Amino acid sequence: MSNQWSLREEILTLSHRWPVIILFCLAGAALGWGVSRVWPSPHEATAELYVAINVYRALDDHNVPIKFNYADDYKNWQMANLNTMIYMDPVILETLNRLRQQDSYWDNVSQDDLVSMLHVYWRNAGKWRLVADNSQPKRAAQAVQAWQKVILEQLSVAIQESQKTMEIDNQLRALAQNQANVISGTVGLQQASAAFKVSRQALAQAPSGQVVAEAERQKILAVLQNAGARTVVSSLSATFPETGSSNGQVVSWLDSAIPGLDAAIQSWQARGEQLKQQQAQLSQAYADASKKSLGFSANLQVEPVTGGPPTLSSTRPTGILVLVGAAMGLLAWLLAAALYITRKARS
Repeated sequence: MSNQWSLREEILTLSHRWPVIILFCLAGAALGWGVSRVWPSPHEATAELYVAINVYRALDDHNVPIKFNYADDYKNWQMANLNTMIYMDPVILETLNRLRQQDSYWDNVSQDDLVSMLHVYWRNAGKWRLVADNSQPKRAAQAVQAWQKVILEQLSVAIQESQKTMEIDNQLRALAQNQANVISGTVGLQQASAAFKVSRQALAQAPSGQVVAEAERQKILAVLQNAGARTVVSSLSATFPETGSSNGQVVSWLDSAIPGLDAAIQSWQARGEQLKQQQAQLSQAYADASKKSLGFSANLQVEPVTGGPPTLSSTRPTGILVLVGAAMGLLAWLLAAALYITRKARS
Protein backbone atom coordinates (compact mmCIF):
# COMPACT_ATOMS: atom_id res chain seq x y z
CA MET A 1 0.00 0.00 0.00
CA SER A 2 1.52 3.32 -1.04
CA ASN A 3 1.58 6.32 1.30
CA GLN A 4 2.48 8.75 -1.49
CA TRP A 5 0.33 11.93 -1.32
CA SER A 6 -1.65 12.85 -4.45
CA LEU A 7 -3.04 16.32 -5.16
CA ARG A 8 -5.51 14.85 -7.58
CA GLU A 9 -6.88 12.46 -4.98
CA GLU A 10 -7.15 15.23 -2.39
CA ILE A 11 -9.15 17.43 -4.77
CA LEU A 12 -11.44 14.53 -5.70
CA THR A 13 -11.96 13.68 -2.04
CA LEU A 14 -12.78 17.24 -1.05
CA SER A 15 -15.05 17.86 -4.06
CA HIS A 16 -17.15 14.83 -3.14
CA ARG A 17 -17.87 16.08 0.34
CA TRP A 18 -21.17 17.63 -0.76
CA PRO A 19 -22.64 18.08 2.71
CA VAL A 20 -19.73 20.33 3.67
CA ILE A 21 -20.01 22.35 0.43
CA ILE A 22 -23.76 22.73 0.88
CA LEU A 23 -23.24 23.74 4.49
CA PHE A 24 -20.87 26.55 3.43
CA CYS A 25 -23.36 27.76 0.76
CA LEU A 26 -26.24 27.64 3.24
CA ALA A 27 -24.20 29.58 5.77
CA GLY A 28 -23.42 32.22 3.13
CA ALA A 29 -27.07 32.39 2.04
CA ALA A 30 -28.13 32.82 5.67
CA LEU A 31 -25.59 35.59 6.04
CA GLY A 32 -27.00 37.31 2.93
CA TRP A 33 -30.52 36.99 4.28
CA GLY A 34 -29.40 38.44 7.61
CA VAL A 35 -27.74 41.40 5.88
CA SER A 36 -30.99 42.09 4.03
CA ARG A 37 -32.80 42.24 7.37
CA VAL A 38 -30.19 44.38 9.14
CA TRP A 39 -29.42 46.61 6.17
CA PRO A 40 -32.74 47.10 4.37
CA SER A 41 -32.54 47.72 0.66
CA PRO A 42 -33.53 51.20 -0.62
CA HIS A 43 -36.67 51.21 -2.71
CA GLU A 44 -37.10 53.09 -5.96
CA ALA A 45 -40.31 54.62 -7.26
CA THR A 46 -40.36 55.47 -10.96
CA ALA A 47 -42.68 57.80 -12.89
CA GLU A 48 -42.26 58.30 -16.63
CA LEU A 49 -42.63 61.44 -18.73
CA TYR A 50 -43.08 61.76 -22.47
CA VAL A 51 -40.98 64.63 -23.84
CA ALA A 52 -41.34 65.86 -27.42
CA ILE A 53 -40.43 69.01 -29.32
CA ASN A 54 -41.30 70.41 -32.72
CA VAL A 55 -38.31 72.36 -34.01
CA TYR A 56 -40.52 74.58 -36.19
CA ARG A 57 -38.99 78.08 -36.22
CA ALA A 58 -36.17 76.71 -34.05
CA LEU A 59 -33.55 78.93 -35.66
CA ASP A 60 -35.85 81.94 -35.46
CA ASP A 61 -36.79 81.59 -31.79
CA HIS A 62 -35.79 84.84 -30.11
CA ASN A 63 -36.83 83.50 -26.70
CA VAL A 64 -33.60 81.58 -26.13
CA PRO A 65 -30.38 83.19 -24.86
CA ILE A 66 -28.23 81.40 -27.47
CA LYS A 67 -28.18 81.68 -31.24
CA PHE A 68 -28.24 78.26 -32.89
CA ASN A 69 -27.17 77.31 -36.41
CA TYR A 70 -28.72 73.85 -36.44
CA ALA A 71 -32.09 72.51 -35.30
CA ASP A 72 -30.41 69.58 -33.46
CA ASP A 73 -28.40 72.01 -31.33
CA TYR A 74 -31.64 73.81 -30.44
CA LYS A 75 -33.31 70.53 -29.51
CA ASN A 76 -30.35 69.38 -27.40
CA TRP A 77 -30.28 72.71 -25.57
CA GLN A 78 -33.99 72.41 -24.79
CA MET A 79 -33.43 68.91 -23.35
CA ALA A 80 -30.52 70.13 -21.21
CA ASN A 81 -32.61 73.09 -20.08
CA LEU A 82 -35.41 70.75 -19.02
CA ASN A 83 -32.93 68.60 -17.10
CA THR A 84 -31.75 71.70 -15.24
CA MET A 85 -35.23 73.03 -14.60
CA ILE A 86 -36.49 69.93 -12.76
CA TYR A 87 -33.79 70.40 -10.09
CA MET A 88 -34.25 74.16 -9.69
CA ASP A 89 -35.03 75.52 -6.22
CA PRO A 90 -38.65 76.53 -7.01
CA VAL A 91 -39.41 72.98 -8.16
CA ILE A 92 -37.69 71.25 -5.23
CA LEU A 93 -39.10 73.64 -2.61
CA GLU A 94 -42.65 73.29 -3.91
CA THR A 95 -42.25 69.51 -3.99
CA LEU A 96 -41.02 69.49 -0.38
CA ASN A 97 -43.86 71.79 0.74
CA ARG A 98 -46.46 69.47 -0.78
CA LEU A 99 -44.84 66.42 0.79
CA ARG A 100 -44.88 68.09 4.21
CA GLN A 101 -48.57 68.86 3.81
CA GLN A 102 -49.15 65.23 2.92
CA ASP A 103 -47.04 63.47 5.56
CA SER A 104 -45.27 64.63 8.73
CA TYR A 105 -42.36 62.32 7.84
CA TRP A 106 -41.07 65.01 5.47
CA ASP A 107 -40.90 67.72 8.17
CA ASN A 108 -37.40 66.57 9.10
CA VAL A 109 -36.23 66.20 5.49
CA SER A 110 -34.19 69.11 4.15
CA GLN A 111 -34.09 70.39 0.59
CA ASP A 112 -30.66 68.83 0.05
CA ASP A 113 -31.88 65.52 1.44
CA LEU A 114 -34.77 65.52 -1.01
CA VAL A 115 -32.51 66.38 -3.95
CA SER A 116 -30.26 63.42 -3.08
CA MET A 117 -33.31 61.12 -3.33
CA LEU A 118 -34.39 62.33 -6.78
CA HIS A 119 -32.88 61.24 -10.07
CA VAL A 120 -33.78 61.58 -13.73
CA TYR A 121 -32.69 59.25 -16.53
CA TRP A 122 -32.93 60.21 -20.21
CA ARG A 123 -30.99 60.06 -23.45
CA ASN A 124 -32.93 62.35 -25.72
CA ALA A 125 -36.46 63.43 -26.42
CA GLY A 126 -38.89 60.61 -25.76
CA LYS A 127 -39.23 58.73 -22.48
CA TRP A 128 -37.78 60.34 -19.35
CA ARG A 129 -37.67 58.38 -16.07
CA LEU A 130 -38.13 60.22 -12.79
CA VAL A 131 -36.84 58.12 -9.90
CA ALA A 132 -37.03 58.65 -6.12
CA ASP A 133 -35.22 56.32 -3.72
CA ASN A 134 -35.97 55.81 -0.03
CA SER A 135 -35.72 53.01 2.51
CA GLN A 136 -39.53 53.01 2.64
CA PRO A 137 -41.39 52.31 -0.62
CA LYS A 138 -44.29 54.51 0.52
CA ARG A 139 -42.02 57.55 0.92
CA ALA A 140 -40.32 56.91 -2.42
CA ALA A 141 -43.72 56.82 -4.15
CA GLN A 142 -44.83 60.02 -2.41
CA ALA A 143 -41.65 61.82 -3.45
CA VAL A 144 -41.71 60.90 -7.13
CA GLN A 145 -45.45 61.59 -7.47
CA ALA A 146 -45.16 65.06 -5.92
CA TRP A 147 -42.04 65.81 -7.96
CA GLN A 148 -43.69 64.77 -11.22
CA LYS A 149 -46.79 66.85 -10.51
CA VAL A 150 -44.79 69.99 -9.66
CA ILE A 151 -42.63 69.59 -12.78
CA LEU A 152 -45.67 69.28 -15.03
CA GLU A 153 -47.44 72.25 -13.43
CA GLN A 154 -44.50 74.63 -13.52
CA LEU A 155 -43.47 73.48 -16.98
CA SER A 156 -47.02 74.07 -18.23
CA VAL A 157 -46.83 77.67 -17.03
CA ALA A 158 -43.41 78.14 -18.64
CA ILE A 159 -44.57 76.75 -22.01
CA GLN A 160 -47.69 78.95 -21.95
CA GLU A 161 -45.46 81.98 -21.33
CA SER A 162 -43.23 80.85 -24.19
CA GLN A 163 -46.26 80.64 -26.47
CA LYS A 164 -47.12 84.15 -25.33
CA THR A 165 -43.67 85.38 -26.37
CA MET A 166 -44.29 83.95 -29.84
CA GLU A 167 -47.60 85.81 -30.09
CA ILE A 168 -46.03 89.04 -28.85
CA ASP A 169 -43.12 88.59 -31.26
CA ASN A 170 -45.59 88.39 -34.15
CA GLN A 171 -47.28 91.56 -32.89
CA LEU A 172 -43.93 93.33 -32.63
CA ARG A 173 -43.10 92.35 -36.20
CA ALA A 174 -46.41 93.75 -37.47
CA LEU A 175 -45.92 96.86 -35.33
CA ALA A 176 -42.45 97.38 -36.77
CA GLN A 177 -43.91 97.27 -40.28
CA ASN A 178 -46.58 99.82 -39.31
CA GLN A 179 -43.92 102.07 -37.83
CA ALA A 180 -41.90 101.87 -41.04
CA ASN A 181 -44.99 102.82 -43.04
CA VAL A 182 -45.77 105.75 -40.73
CA ILE A 183 -42.20 107.02 -40.90
CA SER A 184 -42.18 106.71 -44.68
CA GLY A 185 -45.57 108.44 -44.96
CA THR A 186 -44.55 111.25 -42.62
CA VAL A 187 -41.34 111.89 -44.57
CA GLY A 188 -43.30 111.93 -47.85
CA LEU A 189 -45.78 114.49 -46.49
CA GLN A 190 -42.97 116.64 -45.09
CA GLN A 191 -41.17 116.64 -48.43
CA ALA A 192 -44.39 117.52 -50.27
CA SER A 193 -45.16 120.37 -47.86
CA ALA A 194 -41.65 121.79 -48.23
CA ALA A 195 -41.80 121.54 -52.05
CA PHE A 196 -45.25 123.21 -52.16
CA LYS A 197 -44.00 126.11 -50.07
CA VAL A 198 -41.12 126.66 -52.48
CA SER A 199 -43.48 126.48 -55.49
CA ARG A 200 -45.95 128.91 -53.90
CA GLN A 201 -43.20 131.43 -53.22
CA ALA A 202 -42.06 131.26 -56.86
CA LEU A 203 -45.60 131.47 -58.30
CA ALA A 204 -46.56 134.35 -56.03
CA GLN A 205 -43.86 136.49 -57.61
CA ALA A 206 -45.37 136.11 -61.11
CA PRO A 207 -48.52 137.93 -62.33
CA SER A 208 -51.66 136.37 -60.87
CA GLY A 209 -53.39 136.04 -64.24
CA GLN A 210 -50.45 134.42 -65.99
CA VAL A 211 -51.06 130.83 -67.06
CA VAL A 212 -48.91 128.36 -65.19
CA ALA A 213 -46.51 126.48 -67.39
CA GLU A 214 -47.60 122.86 -67.87
CA ALA A 215 -44.17 121.62 -66.80
CA GLU A 216 -44.52 123.48 -63.49
CA ARG A 217 -48.05 122.18 -63.01
CA GLN A 218 -46.94 118.59 -63.66
CA LYS A 219 -44.04 119.07 -61.25
CA ILE A 220 -46.43 120.09 -58.46
CA LEU A 221 -48.76 117.21 -59.30
CA ALA A 222 -45.87 114.71 -59.23
CA VAL A 223 -44.83 115.96 -55.79
CA LEU A 224 -48.40 115.45 -54.58
CA GLN A 225 -48.66 111.94 -56.01
CA ASN A 226 -45.35 110.93 -54.44
CA ALA A 227 -46.37 112.14 -50.99
CA GLY A 228 -47.40 108.57 -50.07
CA ALA A 229 -50.45 109.28 -47.90
CA ARG A 230 -53.25 107.91 -50.08
CA THR A 231 -56.15 109.60 -48.29
CA VAL A 232 -54.50 113.03 -48.34
CA VAL A 233 -53.30 112.63 -51.93
CA SER A 234 -56.75 111.54 -53.13
CA SER A 235 -58.46 114.50 -51.44
CA LEU A 236 -56.04 117.10 -52.80
CA SER A 237 -55.90 115.53 -56.28
CA ALA A 238 -59.66 115.99 -56.65
CA THR A 239 -59.27 119.79 -56.45
CA PHE A 240 -55.94 120.13 -58.25
CA PRO A 241 -55.99 122.91 -60.89
CA GLU A 242 -56.48 121.80 -64.47
CA THR A 243 -54.24 122.53 -67.43
CA GLY A 244 -54.28 126.26 -68.34
CA SER A 245 -54.95 127.42 -64.78
CA SER A 246 -53.50 130.77 -63.77
CA ASN A 247 -50.87 131.45 -61.15
CA GLY A 248 -53.55 132.81 -58.85
CA GLN A 249 -55.57 129.61 -59.07
CA VAL A 250 -52.58 127.40 -58.36
CA VAL A 251 -51.43 129.66 -55.51
CA SER A 252 -54.93 129.52 -54.04
CA TRP A 253 -54.85 125.74 -54.26
CA LEU A 254 -51.43 125.64 -52.60
CA ASP A 255 -52.70 127.91 -49.81
CA SER A 256 -55.30 125.30 -48.95
CA ALA A 257 -53.09 122.26 -49.65
CA ILE A 258 -50.13 123.25 -47.48
CA PRO A 259 -52.14 123.53 -44.20
CA GLY A 260 -53.81 120.24 -45.07
CA LEU A 261 -50.43 118.58 -45.49
CA ASP A 262 -49.14 120.09 -42.23
CA ALA A 263 -52.20 118.83 -40.37
CA ALA A 264 -51.69 115.36 -41.88
CA ILE A 265 -48.04 115.45 -40.81
CA GLN A 266 -49.05 116.16 -37.20
CA SER A 267 -51.58 113.34 -37.34
CA TRP A 268 -49.02 110.88 -38.67
CA GLN A 269 -46.46 111.98 -36.10
CA ALA A 270 -49.03 111.42 -33.34
CA ARG A 271 -49.68 107.98 -34.81
CA GLY A 272 -45.95 107.32 -34.70
CA GLU A 273 -45.81 108.22 -31.00
CA GLN A 274 -48.70 105.87 -30.29
CA LEU A 275 -46.87 103.07 -32.07
CA LYS A 276 -43.74 103.79 -30.00
CA GLN A 277 -45.77 103.49 -26.81
CA GLN A 278 -47.31 100.24 -28.03
CA GLN A 279 -43.86 98.95 -28.89
CA ALA A 280 -42.57 99.79 -25.41
CA GLN A 281 -45.54 98.04 -23.80
CA LEU A 282 -45.19 94.97 -26.00
CA SER A 283 -41.43 94.84 -25.43
CA GLN A 284 -41.97 94.86 -21.66
CA ALA A 285 -44.66 92.20 -21.95
CA TYR A 286 -42.27 90.12 -24.08
CA ALA A 287 -39.49 90.49 -21.49
CA ASP A 288 -41.83 89.46 -18.65
CA ALA A 289 -43.15 86.43 -20.54
CA SER A 290 -39.66 85.44 -21.66
CA LYS A 291 -38.41 85.47 -18.07
CA LYS A 292 -41.30 83.28 -16.92
CA SER A 293 -40.86 80.90 -19.86
CA LEU A 294 -37.36 79.93 -18.65
CA GLY A 295 -36.26 79.82 -22.27
CA PHE A 296 -38.40 76.81 -23.19
CA SER A 297 -39.72 76.35 -26.69
CA ALA A 298 -43.36 77.13 -27.35
CA ASN A 299 -43.49 73.79 -29.16
CA LEU A 300 -42.21 71.69 -26.24
CA GLN A 301 -44.59 68.96 -25.09
CA VAL A 302 -44.23 67.16 -21.76
CA GLU A 303 -46.87 64.84 -20.29
CA PRO A 304 -47.02 61.68 -18.15
CA VAL A 305 -46.70 58.39 -20.03
CA THR A 306 -49.41 56.79 -17.88
CA GLY A 307 -51.85 58.05 -15.30
CA GLY A 308 -51.24 55.16 -12.92
CA PRO A 309 -49.18 55.00 -9.69
CA PRO A 310 -45.38 54.92 -9.85
CA THR A 311 -43.56 51.65 -10.36
CA LEU A 312 -41.82 50.33 -7.20
CA SER A 313 -38.65 48.26 -7.14
CA SER A 314 -35.86 47.33 -4.73
CA THR A 315 -32.24 48.20 -5.52
CA ARG A 316 -30.94 45.29 -3.43
CA PRO A 317 -33.58 42.53 -3.50
CA THR A 318 -33.35 39.93 -0.72
CA GLY A 319 -33.10 37.13 -3.28
CA ILE A 320 -30.02 38.71 -4.84
CA LEU A 321 -28.36 39.07 -1.43
CA VAL A 322 -29.11 35.42 -0.64
CA LEU A 323 -27.54 34.30 -3.95
CA VAL A 324 -24.51 36.53 -3.36
CA GLY A 325 -24.18 35.11 0.14
CA ALA A 326 -24.34 31.54 -1.21
CA ALA A 327 -21.66 32.39 -3.77
CA MET A 328 -19.48 33.86 -1.04
CA GLY A 329 -20.02 30.67 1.01
CA LEU A 330 -18.81 28.62 -1.95
CA LEU A 331 -15.76 30.86 -2.29
CA ALA A 332 -15.10 30.45 1.43
CA TRP A 333 -15.20 26.66 1.02
CA LEU A 334 -12.78 26.85 -1.92
CA LEU A 335 -10.42 28.98 0.16
CA ALA A 336 -10.65 26.57 3.12
CA ALA A 337 -10.05 23.63 0.80
CA ALA A 338 -7.01 25.35 -0.73
CA LEU A 339 -5.56 26.03 2.73
CA TYR A 340 -6.21 22.40 3.79
CA ILE A 341 -4.47 21.05 0.69
CA THR A 342 -1.52 23.42 1.14
CA ARG A 343 -0.96 22.37 4.74
CA LYS A 344 -1.26 18.68 3.92
CA ALA A 345 1.17 19.04 1.05
CA ARG A 346 3.77 20.55 3.41
CA SER A 347 3.33 17.88 6.07
